[in-house]
Amino acid sequence: SPSVLENVGLAPALEFLLQHNASAYKFSAVEDLDEKTKFSPNVQMQIYRIAQEILTNIKHHSDAKNVEMRAEISSENEFILTISDDGTPFVPTEKITQGRGISNIKSRAALIEAEADWTTTVRAEFSLKKKI
Repeated sequence: SPSVLENVGLAPALEFLLQHNASAYKFSAVEDLDEKTKFSPNVQMQIYRIAQEILTNIKHHSDAKNVEMRAEISSENEFILTISDDGTPFVPTEKITQGRGISNIKSRAALIEAEADWTTTVRAEFSLKKKI
């Protein structure tokens, strides 16, 4: 398990992950994220692994120059992790012939009763929503 989660908490761990997977990035997180969400170590681990999979996919498949990650809490008391990039748009409805990344992301989200979703506009964007 990523020791960074145990040592510094979810928000710094996500920023560390982003920093090591994108050359140009922007990170933002709500202040006191860990205190406001109070996620169990398992939920934090699943969120971290989902972010890791998304960033790996961006790094290997999108040719993105800039990646942005936001960790916030909505007015409906949901944790929302959003990862967007300016690379080649990803359309998850197209048939994917290799890898298990998308199914892994969906399985991990289901494990923690969260929703995983992709949208493509000018930027490709992934979001994960989890009730607190």
